[in-house]
Amino acid sequence: METVTASRWVTLSGATNVRDLGGYQADTGITRWGTLFRADGMHRLNEDDQRALINRGVRTMIDLRHASEIAAQPNVFARSSDVRYLNIPILRAVHATPDASQIPDMATIYRYFIDECQAGLSETLSAIADADQGAVVFHCTAGKDRTGVVAALLLGLAGVGHDDIADDYALTAEAMQHLLPQMMEQAKQNGSTEVLKRLLSSNREDMLDLLAYTEQRYESIPAYIRQLGLSDAQRARLRGRLLDQP
Repeated sequence: METVTASRWVTLSGATNVRDLGGYQADTGITRWGTLFRADGMHRLNEDDQRALINRGVRTMIDLRHASEIAAQPNVFARSSDVRYLNIPILRAVHATPDASQIPDMATIYRYFIDECQAGLSETLSAIADADQGAVVFHCTAGKDRTGVVAALLLGLAGVGHDDIADDYALTAEAMQHLLPQMMEQAKQNGSTEVLKRLLSSNREDMLDLLAYTEQRYESIPAYIRQLGLSDAQRARLRGRLLDQP
């Protein structure tokens, strides 16, 4: 189970789902604190929030959203002189919002990410591996789905157990208590509240399904990441960011 030493949550005024991936039992020790952070939207951060992340050593910001999301809610670090900003969309094709009856379950959506969004996942993991010294933040809108799959791959590469990876994913449910009101207000404007309700669940069983599916179809998470095209050196650097003894 999770090793608890430092605080996992990063408290900011303008974001509610910013979390450290440190402190998990891995195959050669405990994942490092203060090197990789998963997050929700970075468009509401004030100057104090931005300084707080920079003071934590954040030097690379990876935005996993597509162009229309960014146009509506630009990342505050996009023009920063202190943090390198990268936009690497996981979803390359953006479809019209379907009605609730057409939405697949989350487990199916995550399988789609693993099978059909490999270009974005490969670029994201490569960018983390090749990032300059300092901590890396990767984020989407709610910090749950695209961010959750990337976090699962990183923790899986480090040898963190399935239960802990699923628990990490499920922590988003706490953040949703704060995110839901503003997201529902936005959804009312385009009549997609029922769709949003279905998409905001973060049940650990959906992540466990993804992990089992990845192992069944691709042998293991390390094997999947190798298939994505990351070199031996890149995979080693990823583990080096996660572990003191990679």
